[in-house]
Amino acid sequence: MVSQTDRINVSGQIVDAFGQPVPGASVIETGTKNGVNTDVDGKFFLRVPKGATLEISCIGYETIKVVASEAMSVTLREDSEFLDEVVVVGFGTQKKVNMTGSVTAVDVDKAFGSKPITDVSKGLQGVVPGLTISYSTNDLDASPTMKIRGTGSINGDNKPLILLDGVEVPDLSFVNPDNVKSISVLKDAASASIYGSRAAWGVVLITSKDGSAVKDRVSITYSNNFSWNQPIGLPKYITDKDGILAQLEEGIIAQKNVDGQRI
Repeated sequence: MVSQTDRINVSGQIVDAFGQPVPGASVIETGTKNGVNTDVDGKFFLRVPKGATLEISCIGYETIKVVASEAMSVTLREDSEFLDEVVVVGFGTQKKVNMTGSVTAVDVDKAFGSKPITDVSKGLQGVVPGLTISYSTNDLDASPTMKIRGTGSINGDNKPLILLDGVEVPDLSFVNPDNVKSISVLKDAASASIYGSRAAWGVVLITSKDGSAVKDRVSITYSNNFSWNQPIGLPKYITDKDGILAQLEEGIIAQKNVDGQRI
């Protein structure tokens, strides 16, 4: 047993790396149930034996152990691995896509592969369930119209929010398919809520490829394709004269009038 004279009164404050108090942090004497939580100012008071070790922990911070003293000031460091798993930033680098709702992750290698496409939207056609891509004109340079889960408003444009590395782009024609690393499509309100009202019609998250730290290795990818705005071959159409002669020949052989009645 530890006598009362061998105990000390420990008072202190828990702060973060910026000197701000950390409320709700747990301060426990190691190996016992003797502990308290810090108040709104990050302060605590605890009575422990001399030389006792205190375990200090808080969600989002690294757990540390320190030797108890009468006056303490402890700084907690952020747990970067924990933050990477739970924090999703609307317009910024994505560590992990919010998977609480309807989300489709596109297999870029399978969707694009060696296909001769110049527009990301063409590679997404038929790949993402609920994503409709249509073209209003036959112009090869025309931008497609994208809709996620159909038309949501008669008066609205119904266009999804497209983010390239956290930066909004007007449409997918601004994205080079060869530079795409990953694509995720957020379809419902639960998934897209972190992006606000602008994401009412869904969100398309695109992450581009970045450089590699591997030395003495160069990777070159080359592809080429051609397209024409004018058709290179047209079918021959029959004229009115040819059509009339064909009907007459059919009538003579079948002994029928042009209206189909037998002579």
